[in-house]
Amino acid sequence: MLSDSMKYIFKIMFHKGYAALFIVLDLAITILGLIEPMLAQRVVDSIFKMESWKIIQQIILIWLILFTGKYLCRLTYERFSLKYSLNIMHTIQMDCYRRLLYAPLDYFKSNSSGYILSRQLDDVSTLDGVMLNRIISGILAIIEILIICAIMLYINPILAGVSILLKGFELYMNFHFPLKKLYKNHNEAKAMLGRELQDALSNIRLIKLANKFNDEVTRHSLSTTTYYDTRWKRDRANYLRRISNGLSVELSSPLIIMIGGYFAYRAMMSWGDIMAFMLYFQKINISFSQAISLVPLYKISAAAADRIYETIQNTCKVLPPPTTIKKLPIKQSITLYDVSFSYDSHPVLKNINMQLKRGMLTGIFGVSGAGKSTLISLLLRELSPDSGTIKLDNIPISTLKTTEVKASIAVLTQEPLLFQRTIKENLLYHAKDCSDDNLWNVLKITKSEQIVRKSPDGLNTEIQQNGQNISGGERQRLCIAREILKDADVFIFDEATSALDATSEQAILEIMHHLAKTKIVIVISHSFEIMKEMDTIYVLDKGHISEHGSHRELCEHNGLYHNLFMTQR
Repeated sequence: MLSDSMKYIFKIMFHKGYAALFIVLDLAITILGLIEPMLAQRVVDSIFKMESWKIIQQIILIWLILFTGKYLCRLTYERFSLKYSLNIMHTIQMDCYRRLLYAPLDYFKSNSSGYILSRQLDDVSTLDGVMLNRIISGILAIIEILIICAIMLYINPILAGVSILLKGFELYMNFHFPLKKLYKNHNEAKAMLGRELQDALSNIRLIKLANKFNDEVTRHSLSTTTYYDTRWKRDRANYLRRISNGLSVELSSPLIIMIGGYFAYRAMMSWGDIMAFMLYFQKINISFSQAISLVPLYKISAAAADRIYETIQNTCKVLPPPTTIKKLPIKQSITLYDVSFSYDSHPVLKNINMQLKRGMLTGIFGVSGAGKSTLISLLLRELSPDSGTIKLDNIPISTLKTTEVKASIAVLTQEPLLFQRTIKENLLYHAKDCSDDNLWNVLKITKSEQIVRKSPDGLNTEIQQNGQNISGGERQRLCIAREILKDADVFIFDEATSALDATSEQAILEIMHHLAKTKIVIVISHSFEIMKEMDTIYVLDKGHISEHGSHRELCEHNGLYHNLFMTQR
């Protein structure tokens, strides 16, 4: 029975047209290869019998034609095999990537980029052993071996017995080693090493500031030791297998020559028979190598297939059908009615009632752990409330698709998220068809014009990794410009100014006020300077709303907000 991982691979790789082509070409190569030794035998015996040179020339000509035809078939086979294998790997790679994009965010929290990269790239690239062309080639190679063994037994049973005995030893050595387990352990260790290296490179500044060079070298040494230990076990099995295969091949030739020579000396075999036997033995070596190579290749590929399938099971088992994502217009407000939510029976939000209106700045204030992040996830429909209702205008959010909700909401976080692509590609991430006039107008609104104009290549300037070639405030303004170009109806600023200087923070506040004229703007922050600018503030405390009102009203109320404000003054 096939494992689930192999069923997944076979479902993608099976193609009737390619299967028929591989079978036809492989059969042609096999048949032509079987005929060749017979022609050699005929040529040698004709020479020793002093037959007509014209007949010998005709046989040699036929032999050369068959030889040329065989290699033309082999060239065609290799060309289409390569094309087919790369297409299948590309298809699997893209399927894994699509599923990765739909994976829950928790998957990325528990798996680093380096670890995911290893599973995405290394495992897919080692699937060659389970490709359709390999399987067909292996099956036909086995059939060819059986036919050649029958012919060799007919030519000389003793020589055939010696050859079969040597090949049996080779077969045993190839099945003896647990290559699937060895390769799976090696690939996992390599992925873990990549994870550790990526983690260290991401925090290189911290390492330097803390002078933790020796500690990090020690930690990296443990990972590399584990990796090279698994590689040693894998490669040791491979070299022992290769040596045993070489021993079988090299020992068989002198044995055949010595035993065959004895039989020829005793006139029990003709020199043509010995020539044919030697050629058939060469053929069986080639066919045996093709068939036997499937054993380690299949095990290696099966290990990779298992890891790929594990990734699929942990990311997105069923891909949603491709559909056009529709933007949902939210014209008036977002309203929460008695919304509650719990994580593992632990209450996080309790009976939240809130109205977030267009045309005003709404602040959500709370200390760490108050439930602000959970509230955002509920508004984005990444989570569903245990009880209560969230309505976008008068439409319950539970009746809408997550993609529709996200298409209508722009989120700005504390960390500006920009790709290592050009400024223009980043700005037009949501709006590919945006006109240049509209683009520059938005840049003007967000005070980002000068960012572009001072860049070496203007809009075509590539943003470096983590936006290292522009300041934090500039990154944030470009992100806001990108979200405005998305033409969302709701803007959520989640601690979007907490890492900025006073000048950049003031620029962002001006943008918030501009957006609030026509949009629903929600600002989540623990900064009182930001909260002062809000039209109304909801104060979250241990999962419930303890009070709400303007900054002045809350300070007069003498509640939690006032107490925290007085503490920070």
